[in-house]
Parts: sequence; structure tokens; C-alpha cells
Amino acid sequence: MIAMLTPRVRFALPVLCSCSMALIFSALSPSQDKGDAPKGKAQAKGNNLIRPLADLEKDLKGKLERIKVHGKSLEGNLEGDSADRDVFVYLPPSYQREPNRRYPVVYTLHGYGLHAEQWVGFTNFASLEKDVAAGTAKEMILVSPDAYSLQNGSFYSNSAATGDWETFLAVELVGYIDSHYRTLANRASRGLMGHSMGGYGTFRLGMKHPEVFSSLFSMSACCVLDTGEVTPAMVQLEAVKTKEDAAKVPFAQKSPLARAAAWSANPDNPPLFFDLPVKDGKPQPVIAAKWMANSLMVKLEPYALNLKMMKAIRMNVGLQDALLQTNRDMDRALTSAGITHTFETFEGDHNGQVGMNFETKVLPFFSNQLSFTQTAAGVKTQGTYARIKVHGKSLEGNLSGEPADRDVSVYLPPGYQTQGTRRYPVLYLLHGYTNSDVGWFGPESRGSFAGGNTMTAAADRAFTSGAKELAGREFILVMPNAYTIYQGSMFSNSVTTGDWESFIAKDLVAYMDSHYRTIPERASRGLAGHSMGGYGTVRIAAKYPQVFSSIYILSACCLTASLNPNPQSSAKAEALKGPEDARGAERGLATLLAEAAAWSPNPQNPPFYFDLPAKDGKIQPAIVAKWAANAPLAMIDQYAASLKTLRIGIDVGDKDTLAASNRELNRVLKGYGIQTSFEVYDGDHTNHIVDRMERVVLPFFAKTLAFPAAR
Repeated sequence: MIAMLTPRVRFALPVLCSCSMALIFSALSPSQDKGDAPKGKAQAKGNNLIRPLADLEKDLKGKLERIKVHGKSLEGNLEGDSADRDVFVYLPPSYQREPNRRYPVVYTLHGYGLHAEQWVGFTNFASLEKDVAAGTAKEMILVSPDAYSLQNGSFYSNSAATGDWETFLAVELVGYIDSHYRTLANRASRGLMGHSMGGYGTFRLGMKHPEVFSSLFSMSACCVLDTGEVTPAMVQLEAVKTKEDAAKVPFAQKSPLARAAAWSANPDNPPLFFDLPVKDGKPQPVIAAKWMANSLMVKLEPYALNLKMMKAIRMNVGLQDALLQTNRDMDRALTSAGITHTFETFEGDHNGQVGMNFETKVLPFFSNQLSFTQTAAGVKTQGTYARIKVHGKSLEGNLSGEPADRDVSVYLPPGYQTQGTRRYPVLYLLHGYTNSDVGWFGPESRGSFAGGNTMTAAADRAFTSGAKELAGREFILVMPNAYTIYQGSMFSNSVTTGDWESFIAKDLVAYMDSHYRTIPERASRGLAGHSMGGYGTVRIAAKYPQVFSSIYILSACCLTASLNPNPQSSAKAEALKGPEDARGAERGLATLLAEAAAWSPNPQNPPFYFDLPAKDGKIQPAIVAKWAANAPLAMIDQYAASLKTLRIGIDVGDKDTLAASNRELNRVLKGYGIQTSFEVYDGDHTNHIVDRMERVVLPFFAKTLAFPAAR
């Protein structure tokens, strides 16, 4: 265990390698003898690389505070680590003198085996004042959370064993700092950096939370590609059965335990609650795959778009660092993905130049990249957009083989960044058939959203200078990607495509409520969708009126039952040999396949696992009946009581081929005494959607959703 610093403690920097990657961590452990001090040019400072706090504070003109921040996301972690975390906060000298001034914030993440107290001395926070005096840096707030855990480090990951460190850092800690200190509470004024495990955490958090941070600096990142390779040292760790056993493992051999706790947690495997990539001396491919999935190189592909949102990314590594090659690999991967960044090497090993790099590279970098523009609390800026991954337990095991981890577009309104404690209603949006979330939010925007006129741009306009109903009534927008092998899920419950109803109303809502500052109440949740999404809006709201309070239906498809399907269409589908043949199918055929997968699934009918409404040229009445039962106009009598509890808006273009069925939907709802706001406008199926969203739909929800009481 690492001892807490005192002025008399001396520290050496052992080179610690682990696994086939020669993974090096930045731990600084007390010298065991006089012979283990690091040597060589890059290590000239020897045991003085960490400045004791008492010594550091003597040089400070600003203030270094040690506070406790409670992490709700860390509660109940199976390791038993405290949810109340030590956090060091450096405030520059002018903070006390200029009470109206606000400051950018750089969040700094320490390496494996360190506490935040040691990290503050390792990087030497006092060097910021030296840089400011020299004119190479500007005054800013520095924040360092303590991520030391039972196994010596959290790896800044989301795990049942260690807790959800991603949410703690990007949501709870940022929210706490913004509400307790005079920060410039916006993405443009927040940076994130770290070393080794902290460099890994910098990339990981940057990938998942580009709406929070705008600039990243990674120093000697570990875990660029971790294969979970079984080594003799890892096999020996099978003997570790208890927390007491783990405490006795020498530091240099312990990191696989920390990675297992972070990346392969198992609540059913007490008392350590994780699985190693080895069991009885044999590799465990499933566990190794989990480790690979948490490697930066593997995570890069699904999160490349988020990293492209960064204003600046910089990374460096020493020429004598055993992580040199993997960092070079990460550099090449970023370049290949088209992500603008800067990569540099320097003379030095893993630890010897951390303090110097922090002073001469990191602090000037953030001084140049962060926004120092003074804005009063609450001044509106643009909203922020991020594309995240949300796991759908309700989608697991679907017979089509669709991933249960779904891309989700999230738009946070302007005030989210500037009002760190405010909570927001959420509007869940459902896209149409053949479309996806990026078709609305970009970069692959289509139809009326093309040419940069994305949903993000429309929301920014609406919230900053739009309809009067929106004044002071901002909300979060969320759209999951429901594009499938058949070009759309139909937002239905099917063993073939997965239970999309539950994914939207349960899994996704729960994720948003636990990871963002939402108002987690029915009255503050809305649901809206276009075409297939309009159909999904009716379907899901009717079944989950306890989740949503207001809905808006735009040009809904599939409202009426087709009792006389064309056998020739089914014949085309019957000619296909497997799902892969459906890729690129023409619109009519693809639609038939999507509807069959959603409405007439059959787990006994591989390889498609669905039944068609006609077979061998003959109508299948039982299948036709299933399709008819999924038509909203056939469902309404069953769900009239539920629909009466909702505020409902409906619109459709007068030149839309779906105008008649949408008029009929409104008529039937009215017949049940269900109040609606209904409009037929000048337009077709797609040409005015972004305009309708900005001028009609968002103001509708501003009037119908519940907002926090004005202060």
C-alpha cells in the first residue's frame, strides 16, 4: 500500500511491467533500499519527483483545498470503496481578490497506485504560478480527484465492482465544482488530462463525454490495447481468493486485479466480485474479450465522432517509456480515423518528466485551448451534442443478432453547462424508417436536416431566440439509433429484433436519469417521432403512460391494418436465402422484412426468425391477424384509458400520402374523448420536419412538460 506523504518520506520510481504489453504504471512506492532509486538523465531528480504538500504549499500564492465530494454513482460498489472521495482543488491567487471573475477548469487524473495527494506533488500544481509569471500560462482552477481503490486504482471505468467512475467524474464532480466554485461552467472552458492510467481515463472520458470537455491531454496512456493475455504471473493471481489475499499481492503484480475489477466485474463471484481472463490455468476468451473491449484502440471506432468534436487533443510519451509503441499505435489510429491531434515524444521514461511536462506542455496547452471569456452565471451559450452508447438489456439475445449496445444522440441545452445544479425535462425522439439518429443530428443528416440544418442547430435557435414559450424552459433531447439490418426496428417488442418498447421506456430512460441531470418524473418526460418514429410514439406511450406525460406524432406510418397483403411481395422475400441478402434491398422489400421481424417473429423459423403474411403464394390469415393487431388504429380501444392521461399533438403534411390515416387517428382519438392538438400543414412527408420541430414541436413540449420551480 502506498504511504501518505510526509516531508521525510523518500520515493523511488520503479519501472513496473505487467502482462504481455509491458504495461507500465505511474506508481511511486517507498524505497525499500538505497539501491532502487531511478537513474539516468531522465530521472535526474531521483526521489524528489513528488513534492510533499507542506513543501508545495509554501510556494503557493493561491490556495490548495482538500474537499470531499460524494459520488452517488459510486454508492454500493462491491469493493466497498468509499463513495465520498478526496478531491484537491487549486484556486489561483486572483480568485480571492476578484470575486466577480470566473475561471476555466482543468481536471487532472492520476496514475495507477497513486493518491490524489501524491499526484498534486508529482505534477507540482505550484508550477502554474511560475508559468503565469513567465507569461506561458493563464490562471485557471485545477482539480484532482482521488481514484485510489481497493486494488490500487479505478481505471476511471464504469463497473459494479468499483463504481461508475465515468459518471462520477463527468457529471457529479463537474456539477459539484461548477456549483461550489466560480467556474466558467461550459464545455469550452473545461479540459481533461492525465498520466498513465490517468491518460487512459482522459481518452475514455473524452470519448464518452465530449459534451463536458473540449480539450484533452494524455501523457503516456496505458491500456491502449489490452488483450487479457494469460501470463505465468496472471496464473499465480488465481490463488487470490479474498480481499486479504489481494492486499498481500506485491504492487508490481497487482494491476491485473485492478483491471479485472474495472473491466470484468462479476456480482455473482464474491468476495472479489470479478473474473480474471484465466481460470484453472486456462484462458477465458469471454473475459479477455471484455478487456479488449475496454482498450482505447477498440473503443476508438464507436467513439471517433465524439473525439472529432474536441477542439484540441494532445498526447506525448517518453522515448524510453515501455508504452512508447502502444502510444505510437494510438497516434496512428487517431490519424487513420481522421481525428485531429498532436503527438510528440520526448527524452525520458514513464515517470521522470511528468512534472516538467505538466509545467512546460500541459499548462500552456490548456491556456491556449480553453475559453477564458468571462460570462456571468446563466448566460446562454450554444447547446452541446454527444453520441453515446447505451446498453439495452431488453435487446439482448435478439435473433437478428442486432447489437444490444445502441448509439444514442444526446443534446444538452445551453443552460446545462452554465447552471451546474439545475435539472431538466427530457424529450425522447424517434426517427423514421431507413433513417438514424445521425440523420437528424449529423454528420450524416438527411432530408430537411441536411446542409448543416441539424436538430442540434434547430434546438440552439429555438432555445436561444425561438418561440416565447421556450424562454427559460430548456430541455434535453435524446434520440436512439433504431436502424437495423432491415433498416428499422419499428420500435416494437419482438424476439427477432428485441424489445424496443422496453429499451426506450425502461433502459434508455433509466440510463438518462442516472447519468444526466434530468427531472426523473413522468411529468417531465416527453416522446415524439416522425413516420416510423410517429408510429413508435403512439405504441410506446400507449403502453407506458406511467413514463411519459406528453407526446407529439409527426406523420405516423403504419396506423391502419392491411388485411389484403400482396403475395408477390412475400414471394420476393421468400427468395432470399438469409438476412445478409436483405442488405441493400429495395424499399418495398426491406419494409416488408422489417415489419415481419417486428410483428410476426417466429423463433422456430430460421434463418430469418419471422413469418411472412403470404407463403407459397397464399395468404396466411394468422400472420395477417398479427400484423393487424400491431396497427395503432386497432389498438386504441385497448389503450384509450392510458392515452387519455397524455397531452397529445399530431401533425401531417397535406401532400403526405399518410395524411388520411393521420386524420383518421385524430378522429378516433377524439371519439374516445381524448384531447389532441392536430394540424395539417402545407408540405409532404419530409420536407418541413426540421422546421416543424423548431417552431411547433419544441414549443409544444415547453408548454406541456413540468419544469423546476423558478428560484
